[in-house]
Amino acid sequence: MTIKPKLTKKQTLIFDLVINETLGIKAICSRLKISRQTLNEHIRKLKAKGYLIGDFRRALQIGGYGQPSIPKKPSIRASPTNISQHIVSKLNNKKNIRLHGNQFSIDLISKHGTRYDKLIKKNNIITIGQSTVVCYPKNIQVFTQEGVSFYGKTDNECDNEFIKYMNILYAKIENRLSITIKKDQYMNMRWVRRHYAFVDDEYAKKVNKEGLKLIIFDDQNGKQRILVDFSLKLDEMEMVHNKKAKQDTKNYAKYVEDFVKNTPLTNSQIVSRFNDLQEHSIKNEKTIENLLNVMKQIIQSKI
Repeated sequence: MTIKPKLTKKQTLIFDLVINETLGIKAICSRLKISRQTLNEHIRKLKAKGYLIGDFRRALQIGGYGQPSIPKKPSIRASPTNISQHIVSKLNNKKNIRLHGNQFSIDLISKHGTRYDKLIKKNNIITIGQSTVVCYPKNIQVFTQEGVSFYGKTDNECDNEFIKYMNILYAKIENRLSITIKKDQYMNMRWVRRHYAFVDDEYAKKVNKEGLKLIIFDDQNGKQRILVDFSLKLDEMEMVHNKKAKQDTKNYAKYVEDFVKNTPLTNSQIVSRFNDLQEHSIKNEKTIENLLNVMKQIIQSKI
């Protein structure tokens, strides 16, 4: 096994900016307040130590987060021993929850010059990557486009994949619009909408096969909460409420997990057991009635 040389603090920081934040040359120099010549020297050392591969000037290009696929090979990337923690793995059959239909609200921290204000006066809707960004004077709304999905075994895994996508998108938005939207200790972002779908769900298959339509509405505001859908040519049980989708996903996952681990009785089995109990109870009543009659006869004979 090859043991790579340790990195200095500065090299570790640059490696993180290249891999995790995917910043370009100008952005890294600005962030670290160093010259291009100094940065190029650090990049050369990172390559020499085996941590980076390829042409830095083309920056890191990660494969799309749309339909599950193996990410494209990046022009500059972590070497094979490090790359797994930075790039999303290919979807497998165990990752059966699909996060999609995201809307993310972000308050602006600062503007750099007048570029942003001029842009929103001309056209406040732009496309960056696989997202649509709607710009307002003090806020932007980010919508992931149709077909962009994030997969996981749990709702939290899906969220983490989405956050990885957003971490890349932040830098692109800031550079394109000349604004700052991400900064430590600032709570300026919130999820407005997100949908979770259990892909290839058995109950959804049954509903769709029978040509039925299942929609559950929220008791408080009457909005759609849970529905059966047929998306991407797969049967899905989908949680769609803007505030309760995540909790509904957890609740449904618990139900499925309980069914798989403990094999609880189905509704038809419960009805069958109840009928058996009723019949047994009737038989017991007749038995008790017969015993009482016998006891009465014994008592009367003694008298």
